[in-house]
Amino acid sequence: MAVFETTGWYVVEYDYSAERYFIRSEFQVDSTSVTNYSVDNVFDVNQSVYVVSSAYQQNETIVAFTSDGIVTRNIEGDYTLVTSNVSYRENLPFDTNTAPFTPVCFVKGTLIATAQGPVAIESLAIGDKVIGSTGPRTVKWIGWRNYHAVALRTPEQRTNCTPVRIRAGALADNLPSQDLRVSPWHHIYIDGVLVRAKDLINGKTVVQETQAQEFTYYHIELDQFDVVQAHGVYSESWADGGNRDFFQNVDVTALRPEDKMRRTAHRPGFKALRKPAEIAVIHERIAARADMLSAALDTLAA
Repeated sequence: MAVFETTGWYVVEYDYSAERYFIRSEFQVDSTSVTNYSVDNVFDVNQSVYVVSSAYQQNETIVAFTSDGIVTRNIEGDYTLVTSNVSYRENLPFDTNTAPFTPVCFVKGTLIATAQGPVAIESLAIGDKVIGSTGPRTVKWIGWRNYHAVALRTPEQRTNCTPVRIRAGALADNLPSQDLRVSPWHHIYIDGVLVRAKDLINGKTVVQETQAQEFTYYHIELDQFDVVQAHGVYSESWADGGNRDFFQNVDVTALRPEDKMRRTAHRPGFKALRKPAEIAVIHERIAARADMLSAALDTLAA
């Protein structure tokens, strides 16, 4: 048996001509639970579930998932999105893609360096100046998406989506200055090149939080691609790879076809490493530093 508990739900509608689901109500604040009786404790499409709220109690069928909720249909053919995310917008479509995502983002709460000091990424606004590799850069756009473990139903999806934590001091003395959490595919600027966080995992000072239950990713687009400073470490701003529709706050119906055409994101002036052989030296250095830090802690504890 598995139980998904939320703080409310939305009335939704499936538009057959557009082949998309649309939000058709404001968020209904109402403690709600969705329960299945699967032997593997995993929710899945076409599964019968029991939905309980103050408004109703009935058997329904799962028809889709969002990144942070479950879309169900009752016997009358009415659809509901059960979630705790209050930020879906009425009359707009929403993404029900359940394939493995590859987010390239910062976790909510990450402190981005600005001329006025560090600011939590979710508190930045369009027009703000952040510290880039060659000086101030202007924030052009901010995107975000919320996740809940209910949508990450396979090990592959959890590996693709759950945050990577780079512990304080993992890369060098005081770098990062405090734990830095980013998505697995987010590029860190290290030794003059860009390396994905997932390629730095060593199980000690760089770890993946595969058991994370709920988290929100944010990213910022600048007037020019650059690396920005977060907790003392430089890492990439958003690079357009035709994935703007990944972000929940984008009106996908307003995007042009070319906006959604998947492509290699252009990072002018920066080299991104992909081959394990190229990354090995960096990975080994971070692993050696992890062993050194562990040995130092053991000495202090002795």
